[in-house]
Amino acid sequence: MIRIIAAALLLIAQPVQAQVIAESYRNAAGQVQDGIGITNIAPIRSTSVPTSGAVASANAFQSALSASPARKGCALYNTSTAAMLVYLGAPAGASAAASIPVPAGGSFNCGSFQGLVLTDQISVTSATAGATFVVVSQ
Repeated sequence: MIRIIAAALLLIAQPVQAQVIAESYRNAAGQVQDGIGITNIAPIRSTSVPTSGAVASANAFQSALSASPARKGCALYNTSTAAMLVYLGAPAGASAAASIPVPAGGSFNCGSFQGLVLTDQISVTSATAGATFVVVSQ
């Protein structure tokens, strides 16, 4: 029993550390590449367009951002004190059950770290008429 306790204390005192080392090298052009040949590329620059809005009617979805196949990114910020629902699609097809809840002061991002950007129309509603939001898109 004492050996088990001593072993457990040793593990707590010296946690296992994981380390991942990504192999990198320079190609013939002198560019740094990772182990699967992806070249480090400078970020794409884009101007953001902020748009503010408010929920016109409680529990009725409305468009917050039009669909755009050229979209590079977007975020919706709930600037009100009421929770909101975000639906990816047109207001006509929106339902609370198929929506993403965004708490008061919270946000919804239509991009991911993997480079995926949602290009759908974004619809929003709240149980509180007049609840405010800001959409920033590129």
